[in-house]
Amino acid sequence: MAFPTRSRGLRKITVNDTVFRWRLGTKESNSVLTIYGSSSGMPLRLTLLGWQDLWVMFPFYTPQSISSDFVRQAIEFGLQNGWKPDARGAAFEVEWRDEEFRLPAQTTK
Repeated sequence: MAFPTRSRGLRKITVNDTVFRWRLGTKESNSVLTIYGSSSGMPLRLTLLGWQDLWVMFPFYTPQSISSDFVRQAIEFGLQNGWKPDARGAAFEVEWRDEEFRLPAQTTK
């Protein structure tokens, strides 16, 4: 699937001369950050445990934000742990829990 010239909701970030696109999907309990390398490659899906949609939880929730530095760190973590953005396949799953990136099978230290 090729990205349209103007992909709605996708933001660009360049890491090590490679262009990635990303999107944040907020939910009531956990949010999901999806990062794409090439148009037909394997996405990285980062589940943000405990991140909630601000408007659902307003005014009882302190907003959190996703910065480009956070997205860059997620990309680097994925690449160091086996994510192959140009390979075809199911999404590479990563979790953000206790202020760190983890593969879903990893347990708490």
